[in-house]
Amino acid sequence: MTMLLEIKEIIMQNYRKFERIIVPLAKFIMALVILSLLGRYLSGFDLENKFVLLDKFYIKVAMAAIVAFVPGTWFVLLIMVTLWARMFFISIEATFITFGVTVIIYLMFVRLFPKQAYLVILLPFLMHIKLAYILPLFAGLFLGPVAIVPIGVGVIIYYLGMNLSGLLQMTSADLYDMPTTIIEMYKYTINIVTGNRAMLLTIVVFVAVILTTYYVGRLELDFAQYIAIGVGGLVNIFGFIMGNLVLDAGVQIVGVLVGSVIAVILVCIMQFFRFTLDYQKTERQQFED
Repeated sequence: MTMLLEIKEIIMQNYRKFERIIVPLAKFIMALVILSLLGRYLSGFDLENKFVLLDKFYIKVAMAAIVAFVPGTWFVLLIMVTLWARMFFISIEATFITFGVTVIIYLMFVRLFPKQAYLVILLPFLMHIKLAYILPLFAGLFLGPVAIVPIGVGVIIYYLGMNLSGLLQMTSADLYDMPTTIIEMYKYTINIVTGNRAMLLTIVVFVAVILTTYYVGRLELDFAQYIAIGVGGLVNIFGFIMGNLVLDAGVQIVGVLVGSVIAVILVCIMQFFRFTLDYQKTERQQFED
């Protein structure tokens, strides 16, 4: 234990020393990866490659460099503008729907929770790489119930993105058919939000994990935070198993098991660096009348 504390102290000292470099660098790398994945995903629909400017690596580096020094809300805005620009050259009708959905999300959720804006961005990215189970545990332990809305919005964004191909299959034969196509796209989007069982199950389970981890972590128990992480991981596993059986949501349970174990380990490491009690310095005092 002493060795772990010494390693922790060395790491924390170096972090505090180079914090002004580490934080912007981490934001830069995260932004570059997310923008690259977004560009690669959207380029699959732009078969004629009409808008190649955003595919240039130096453009992505420049945008990531900007993100490194601005708040998370600005990163959300940058992604929104990038999405609109790319969608405009793929489908004008889909651009209207995308514009409306993203503006509503930004005004109703991101602007109300500016400090949690990165959760809206990170959740779809982590779901893409099958590590999304980290965020509910992390949010419940470090942020509290206020993270429920941003994480829920992130889940919705992920599933909307996964169904983008179906949206783009709706095309107008001519200019006069555009209003009808836009209405059909609107109905399609609403059906995804209200009728996707996997999405609804994910939101419910993540909310349960956040609340469970938050309240268990606040109990007056030894190692309450670590107990909360374990309980939250179990809630995540059994929540998806039971929900999948009831709703037939098509969730990959093996992925849930593996992802939950990885999430528990990583969040335990985060908690260790957040707070460690040095029992060697504990003092006992006895008072006399």
